[in-house]
Amino acid sequence: MPDFFAVGLVIRTESDPPYASIYAPNVRLSYTPPTQLPSPFPATLHVEGIPLYHASAVFVRHTLATLYSDLRIEMRNFAVINTGHRQRHVRLGIGVHGTARVTRGEAQWDVTSTYHFSPITGLVEQHVVDSIHPAPHLSAFDALKRLLSGSAFTDSVPQVRPCRIPVSQVPNAHHRSDSSVAAR
Repeated sequence: MPDFFAVGLVIRTESDPPYASIYAPNVRLSYTPPTQLPSPFPATLHVEGIPLYHASAVFVRHTLATLYSDLRIEMRNFAVINTGHRQRHVRLGIGVHGTARVTRGEAQWDVTSTYHFSPITGLVEQHVVDSIHPAPHLSAFDALKRLLSGSAFTDSVPQVRPCRIPVSQVPNAHHRSDSSVAAR
């Protein structure tokens, strides 16, 4: 966790094989902002699946690294919560610190998250961001929405559009010579 801004999201332990993951394939990330976001945002933002979970981590890492320098994470508290037979959650409190690139002012966020583990596989199946203080600005949610909808990748890329080809220019398979068929 402390190396998140240097190396990114940790997806396996050092002793795991290269294809292993500490996250369930359908891992779910959710965050309910302290104040309701305007339409069309839902009351609780969530993504599901490893690709979107990783994309969310990349988004947070790169966005903060663009706006802030000297980013670091400190672990503030850690608690294992037993809620039943083989039901365990981990509550993690972290502090995120950085220096604003434009104003050179210090910035700090207090983040509390709860990780829920599968009682069968032991993998992280849910990551609930309980609180972020101060809460993210609405523009951060707009950027995340564009990223996850794919428009962040396609807004500046030329679009491929279908075109009509006159029938007289379309090659006809019946008019090929036997030598072109034999060559295949």
